[in-house]
This record gives sequence, structure tokens and C-alpha cells, in this order.
Amino acid sequence: MFFNQESIMETTTSILKCMFIVSIPALFFFFYVWQSITYAHLNKKINKLAKKKEELMKKNDKLKVDIASYTSAERIESLYIKLNREIPMANSNKIITLTLPYAKKIKRDNPK
Repeated sequence: MFFNQESIMETTTSILKCMFIVSIPALFFFFYVWQSITYAHLNKKINKLAKKKEELMKKNDKLKVDIASYTSAERIESLYIKLNREIPMANSNKIITLTLPYAKKIKRDNPK
């Protein structure tokens, strides 16, 4: 029952070859599983961020509409009337637009 040195070496090398042959497909399998899991996590994050982007864009549009409606002249005037009921609004605060005649007409109308 004595084993010689050569038979032990042959047995050891054959075991190592078998382990090496089995480990290569196992490594590829584990790499494939890891890659699939990572891909799924990244897709989940992308979808989550896309939904958040859509929500933020909708909120931004709503804020733009609110800004436009709250800064309109009618809105400001109605707020002024609500807040300052006791202060009468002056009728002299009107904007008047004048159209001036051309410079040539002025020269012809005012001879020197």
C-alpha cells in the first residue's frame, strides 16, 4: 500500500487539471449572473430617475404658469384692492400713450 512519488504527482496534477477545467465555466457563469444583476439594478435606477425627471419637469411647468398668472397686472391690482380697501385708488395713475407727428411735418407746420 505504498504509493510511489510519481503516482502521487500524477494524481495531484490530474486533480488540479479537473479543478481548473471546472472552475473556468463556473467563473463565466458567476460573471454572467453578476452582470445580469448589475444590469437590472442600473435599469431600475434609470427608470426611477426618468420618473423623477418627468415629475420635476411637470412641477417646473406648473411653477412657470403660476408665475405668469401671479405677476399679471389684473392679479396685482386685485391683490392691492384686497389688501388696501381703505386706500382709494387714484384715477390719475393712468398710462397715456401719445403719437408724435414726424419731424418733417413739424418743420412744415412751423415756418421760421
